[in-house]
Amino acid sequence: MVEANEAVSSVGSSKSREKYFAAYRHFIQWCNEKNVNIYSENILLRYFHQMQKDKKWKSSTMWSRYSMIKSELIIKRGINISQYLKLRCFLKKANEGYSAKKSRIFTKEQFEGFLMDAPDEVYLGIKIVLLIGVTGACRCDEMTKITIDDIEDKGNLILIKIPDSKTKKLRSFTIIGEMFVNIYHKYVSLRPRYMQGRRFFLKYQNGKCYRNVMGIHTISAVPRKVAKFLKLNNIQEYTGHCLRRTSATLPIDGGGSIDSLKHHGGCTSTSVAEEYIDESISIKVENATEILNLNETVVRETDAGNLEVPSVNTLTESTSSLHGFNFQNATFTNCTFNITLMNRSENEFCSIPP
Repeated sequence: MVEANEAVSSVGSSKSREKYFAAYRHFIQWCNEKNVNIYSENILLRYFHQMQKDKKWKSSTMWSRYSMIKSELIIKRGINISQYLKLRCFLKKANEGYSAKKSRIFTKEQFEGFLMDAPDEVYLGIKIVLLIGVTGACRCDEMTKITIDDIEDKGNLILIKIPDSKTKKLRSFTIIGEMFVNIYHKYVSLRPRYMQGRRFFLKYQNGKCYRNVMGIHTISAVPRKVAKFLKLNNIQEYTGHCLRRTSATLPIDGGGSIDSLKHHGGCTSTSVAEEYIDESISIKVENATEILNLNETVVRETDAGNLEVPSVNTLTESTSSLHGFNFQNATFTNCTFNITLMNRSENEFCSIPP
């Protein structure tokens, strides 16, 4: 029995155990105040409704508290509140119209522009945080735990492993490109000799690295300092999560897939990965191109009997009433088409199906 209790107490993440227990304790204290010792669906509905009204909990807070209380009730009381359908409906209703506030992100031009233009004498420490954070889709907490043992320098390629991922999955990434690798090499070359600690990120000031390590608050403040240098608006909206969200958005803008993004960021589900992606202009343009059929081309027969393929978006004539064929997204390289045309005037359009 003792061993079983020890096994149950070890369930869940040790890092979040205190938060889970605090949420559970708050619920139990509320029940005691109401002289309640049966944790029925109606009791939980009353609890969450009162917290929403009195404490003005946001939808995201209510869902996270629900998840924590559910986990603790299963472990400590053997009660599974996920079967309380009315409670879940109440939480979903509270979520209607709610939009979580997300950190702003950097564009590719802003990211590269800062790394190129910001003077190293002042900003080299910020540069290395920005570079590793964006390249590796790193959380601020993960970067505080990176040590020099987690980094392998291969000359023109830097391999970095994430030692303690939130999802407990081993992740690694690389830094390539002469400019980016040089930033890493310059920062590492300034590491104090005989440094006993193994933490990678050290305090940088006035062209020197010191024996003090960068804490999570210093690292999470980096996006705001970058935004300030770039003279961007709403600087306070560039939170520490900006690094990971920028890392998720840039590959998608470049044509990457959601599956590769999940692998890169260590996301366990598609919905979670999509939450990191900022509104992508390139995706919107691609969708508009498909909806408005802007890639449509029309083929004309020339006097010599050859097919003339005009450039995309150069035709204004309507072909809705014309007979024949129509190319969609046509690109031709060393292609031969053998087409027999019958009873056609030489000035009439013809179209060819893809």
